[in-house]
Amino acid sequence: MSFIKALSRKPAAQRFGCWVIAQAIRLAGSTGRLNVKGGEKVEALLREGKPFTVALWHGRLMLLPLAWQRSDSLSLLISFHSDGRILSRTLSHFGIGTISGSSSKGGSEARQAMERTLADGRCVGITPDGPRGPRMRAKAGLVRIAAATGTPILPLGISTGAGKELRSWDRFLVSLPFGPLAVVWGEPIHVPPDPDPATVETFRKQVEDAMSEATREADRLCGRTTPEPEPPAQTLPPGDEETAEGAE
Repeated sequence: MSFIKALSRKPAAQRFGCWVIAQAIRLAGSTGRLNVKGGEKVEALLREGKPFTVALWHGRLMLLPLAWQRSDSLSLLISFHSDGRILSRTLSHFGIGTISGSSSKGGSEARQAMERTLADGRCVGITPDGPRGPRMRAKAGLVRIAAATGTPILPLGISTGAGKELRSWDRFLVSLPFGPLAVVWGEPIHVPPDPDPATVETFRKQVEDAMSEATREADRLCGRTTPEPEPPAQTLPPGDEETAEGAE
C-alpha cells in the first residue's frame, strides 16, 4: 500500500501526515535560499485590488507555499479524489483554501465557484494539466474563466535544487531542506471577453508556453533539468471539453 493510500484510508493518520508534510515544506523554505523573479507583478495587482488566477504545473503544486507567502486569500482548485484531499489538507496549513472539483466530476460547479471567488476580489489557483495530464499541457478552462471574469492569468514557475522528483505522471517535485529555491512569475495574460474557439486556443497556447518558460527559468536558477511535456491530448469536439480544467 502506498503512503498516499495509507493516509487516505485513516483520517487520523491523514491529519498527522499532512501536518508533517507541511512542516517539511516550512523547513525547506526556512533553510533554502529563495530567489524570486517577477514578484513586483503580483504586488502591483494586489495593491490595486485586482484578483487574478495563478497558473502552475501540477508537478510543482506542493511548492506553492514557497511562492504564496502572504495573508491574502488564495483558493486552489483541487479534485475530489484521495490525493486531492491530502493536498488540500496540507496546503490549508498555509492558509491556502480549496475549491473542490475537476474536469470529470463537479466541473461546472467548480468553474462557477472560481468565477464567484474572482468576482469577490480574491485570487484563485489552477494546475491546468491536472488531475491526470498530459503533463505540462494546459487545458482551456482557465482561459474561459479569465474571459468570463475579466481577470488576468499569472503563470508561475517554482523549483528547488534540493528536491526529489517522483516517478509519477506529473514528475511531482518534493522540496528538501538546504537547497536553492526559485519562484518565477510570468507576465499577466489578459483574455478578451467572449472569445471564439480560435481565440481560446491562441490564449491557451500562450498560457502553456508562459508557464513552461517560467518553470524552465526556475529550474535553471536551481540547477535542475525541466521534465519534457507529454504529447498533447486529442482535441475534443465542441461541447465535450472539460468545464473547469483541473488543478489537481
